[in-house]
Amino acid sequence: MSTVPEKTNILPMKLFAGQLVDQFESLCPASEEQKRKKKLSQKGIKKALAGFYSQISDYVSAQKLGVIKRSFLARAIQSEMEKKGYERSFINTIMMAIILNSLTSKG
Repeated sequence: MSTVPEKTNILPMKLFAGQLVDQFESLCPASEEQKRKKKLSQKGIKKALAGFYSQISDYVSAQKLGVIKRSFLARAIQSEMEKKGYERSFINTIMMAIILNSLTSKG
């Protein structure tokens, strides 16, 4: 019987994070140029964020992710948002919500 922990395969989480952020960017663009083209109301932003968080929650439940794997997922989402050019303060707000939800919800 081995005591070595099983290596976590984070590739599916990275793929999910990439798709999720791509979808979110189509609703809430990161770049200033895209923001000017697509004016969003506060209501539209809240709706996009609600869908974003809901998809994360559904994925976490479906994959039965524990706290450690949830942190890998949060880091993958953060990385994808940084690549897209979202502002650091916006990413931090999103990450705080994801982390708090991860720590308070059942998997």
